[in-house]
Amino acid sequence: MLRWLRCCAPTRTWVCCTGNLASIRALSAPAAAAVDAVIARIGHRGLGEAELANLTFADDPALLLKTAAEIAARPAGPAHPATLIQRLAAGTRSARELAHDTTIRFTHELRMTLRELGSRRVAADVIDVVDDVFYLTCDELITTPADARLRIKRRRAERERLQAQRPPDVIDHAWVPVE
Repeated sequence: MLRWLRCCAPTRTWVCCTGNLASIRALSAPAAAAVDAVIARIGHRGLGEAELANLTFADDPALLLKTAAEIAARPAGPAHPATLIQRLAAGTRSARELAHDTTIRFTHELRMTLRELGSRRVAADVIDVVDDVFYLTCDELITTPADARLRIKRRRAERERLQAQRPPDVIDHAWVPVE
């Protein structure tokens, strides 16, 4: 996919920056197949991928296209590490990434299971939207409390409040959020 982006950079990068998958499908069937292959391989990944409530590349391919456009705009790194230290570092990065990817795959399986449970709870009119399951505890998912909608609303507001805060670069004993 990156090769496709880099060979005709201005037009293709613009298409990816807009996140328009339909345009890619219209421009080139092989490129569309490449995007589909990438989504099949790393669709479980995404921005903030460890957070169950966040979207993945499979949920929103536009995120993948925009990320790929950013990566394609960067200069390509060296093909092979030159020194022993660089090769060892590359091997370590590869092992770390494999462990991280495995963790994210399991996280995605949990995400998909929770979404299925959420769709069943929506069908039973227990919660309003599928993603509300991410604001309930395990016990509350098994035995949904009568005030589930109120709890979800409170927890969603708390999450939004916390996401607006930015922690300091260095925490020394106690900290105050940076506004």
